[in-house]
Amino acid sequence: MPDACCLLPVACRLSPVIIPAVLVSASTWPRRVVAVLRAWLAPLTEWQFWTLLALLALGITLIAQQPFRYLIDIGYEEGWWSDRPLISGWNTGEPEHAKANERSYRWTAENSVVWLPGIGGRPLIATLDQLGAAAHPAVQTGVLHISATSMAVSQPLAAERMVYLFVPPAAARDGAVRFSAPTFTPPNDPRVLGAPVAKLEVAAAAQSWQLPPTRLFWPLALLAFAWTTGRRWCLTRGQALLGGTALVGILLLALWADRLRFAVAGQPLLQGAAMGLVVGLAVLWCSERWGPRLGVQPSVWFARLLALLVCWLVLLRYGGRLYPESMIGDLGFHVNRQNDVLRGLVHLTSLHRGIAFPYPSATYLVLAPLRLLPIDPYALVEWSDAVFGALGLLPVAYLALRCFRHERTALLVTLTYACLAPPMMALWWSFLSHIWAQEMIVVLLAVLVGMWRRLDTARGISVLVVTLCLVFFGHFGLYINVSLLLAAVLPVLWWRYRAMPELRRVYGLAIALVIAELLALGLFYSAYLHLIIEKLTQFGSGGMGAVQGGRTAISSTALLRSLWRDGLVAHYAVIGVPLAMLGGYQLWLQARDGLLSTLFWGTLVVAMVQASIPFLTSSTISTRWLSFCAWVVAVGVGIALDWLWRRGRLGQGAAIAVLCWIGGNTLWLWVQALGYRIRPPEPF
Repeated sequence: MPDACCLLPVACRLSPVIIPAVLVSASTWPRRVVAVLRAWLAPLTEWQFWTLLALLALGITLIAQQPFRYLIDIGYEEGWWSDRPLISGWNTGEPEHAKANERSYRWTAENSVVWLPGIGGRPLIATLDQLGAAAHPAVQTGVLHISATSMAVSQPLAAERMVYLFVPPAAARDGAVRFSAPTFTPPNDPRVLGAPVAKLEVAAAAQSWQLPPTRLFWPLALLAFAWTTGRRWCLTRGQALLGGTALVGILLLALWADRLRFAVAGQPLLQGAAMGLVVGLAVLWCSERWGPRLGVQPSVWFARLLALLVCWLVLLRYGGRLYPESMIGDLGFHVNRQNDVLRGLVHLTSLHRGIAFPYPSATYLVLAPLRLLPIDPYALVEWSDAVFGALGLLPVAYLALRCFRHERTALLVTLTYACLAPPMMALWWSFLSHIWAQEMIVVLLAVLVGMWRRLDTARGISVLVVTLCLVFFGHFGLYINVSLLLAAVLPVLWWRYRAMPELRRVYGLAIALVIAELLALGLFYSAYLHLIIEKLTQFGSGGMGAVQGGRTAISSTALLRSLWRDGLVAHYAVIGVPLAMLGGYQLWLQARDGLLSTLFWGTLVVAMVQASIPFLTSSTISTRWLSFCAWVVAVGVGIALDWLWRRGRLGQGAAIAVLCWIGGNTLWLWVQALGYRIRPPEPF
């Protein structure tokens, strides 16, 4: 090692060069920041934006003056007019999981509140459906206290009654009505109960012109965000005006339909917008720098549009996760699973409709380093649910660019994948491991297509093995699907290339699959050998009913109804699968010997095999085969839309209508799940 004294003369000679360069860089850094901020804020000076902003503000003001009547069905947790997230501090609803035609109610607790956000300082007439508290020890002497700013009312507990209250403007502006009553604890019940309440309906007592409350104007910030990101990245003024008009219409419709839940949505969606901007900028940086190195050359416009799509997907999905009491799903389950993995319990099991099965833990191992940061475990799962699904657009876009070499086709494929419903369904249920493995499948396909020419090298085989392991150690059902897919595709590829140089790549694919299978079986699934033998024994003795713990068989009629309603309609908006078949046929005509066509139709064969199993076993056991086809639907629909696009203005209008129909179906599922806890079907 050279002596420090020997380095001193060198440093002295270089200091006249280094020090001025550092000082110049330090002096120009603030100017660069100012220049970037000016570039981002410049679109906000355009008259089209200010026109939309004025229309939105005027629309919010006018809608807020309309006659107001709102029903909160207390105790009804999922569905239209349900009570979440407008209540806090109440006991669980009774009956639990009430249906729409049942009379539901809740008992008050120590500090029960009904929130009325977004109403403003307007007097209200409140109608309260109070039930008789016959089980209360103090039923004869106790009272239910109802209070708010400038309001205090007490009602006896003894009899069922309808209570009519005048809520003064100060209480309405405060947005909270509090309920309290003497509490008791029933035998063998840990709950603290006060008084039972069934419904609360509020209506405006007088119509007077006044400015809406501030929290109703959050869409102004969202519109500014949408305009500046769209214009800064890829949209012309005309395109931004069209998209902004649609956004203004959707926001005003949401305000008109449900003012209270609209008022709650501001903070989570704006937080989602901030996260979406960060992720979108990262996607833009990566696509511009790494795209050419991976064999694709996306234009600046395509890369920026991809970043914009990812930004909005993160906005909707992360904002949906943050919306209070909406997309709960298996959030606690995944936090507990990750804690188990961090404690060293890697070989987990779980239940799927009565059957215990291996539960791979790769997702939690990937997220484990992030647990070293000061991040709440629940927030980490919510963030992962949203971001993993949104980033799935990247391998889809790469796959389309690599295979079609035409940006319009690649764009239509990517847009279709962004509009599909299965990722949103998995988001509501918080199927973290499924979301991870689902996107890793698309990464696997992108790697397989992108490195096909290198699969006869050790490097190509190694990369493919790693990608396969990310799926195999991520989700049991998708491990089965991918194994079946590649096992079915390999003989076809061998027969096709048996006398060609590409045969070495087929052998490379086979080697990678064998290595990944040995790793998965040897390191993980072999630990469940006793469980597999037990389930096979039960199946041999009593069929699928014995395996599922005595569950009754499902009729073929019910399975068909579920396949149509929860599958083809909810997953792919009815038209998704037929259009995908047409696009797949077009793909087969154009490149029947291509790798993508083989994977396309191989995936459909695996899906049809998996779809037939419930009809043979009269069971609802699923390997997520329908969501496994999401990439197939995206590619097929994208090809079909590209064919329509080339047919002139009428075809272009039809293509846009198809995208709007599929995206509207997904957005409607998102709205129901967000505001009303209406759970979508499980992805299958």
